[in-house]
Amino acid sequence: MSTPEDRTGGRPKGLPKTGGRKKGPPNRATVSLREKLAALGYDPMIEMVRMSRERETPPEVQVKIHLGIASYLYPKRKPVDELIDEAMIINVITNLDDDDDSG
Repeated sequence: MSTPEDRTGGRPKGLPKTGGRKKGPPNRATVSLREKLAALGYDPMIEMVRMSRERETPPEVQVKIHLGIASYLYPKRKPVDELIDEAMIINVITNLDDDDDSG
């Protein structure tokens, strides 16, 4: 078995990665769909906001629409419960046990 200290060759530890696959153009189907939607003046986000503001839209659907859009605007927070792995121990130090009666 080899340890990380024994490795030879490759990129030295701490050196940033370079190269790799370059981002290519989107596939033809995606380009075609985007062009068709642009020609129609369709934007799914604008449509979802419009639907959420209609009086006929039930409140439950409005909430789902707003939650869906919010995920693109705000990062998801990690639940607080996952951050606490074990119970917290608090030690309270008092001077109640002092034998000194000078106080």
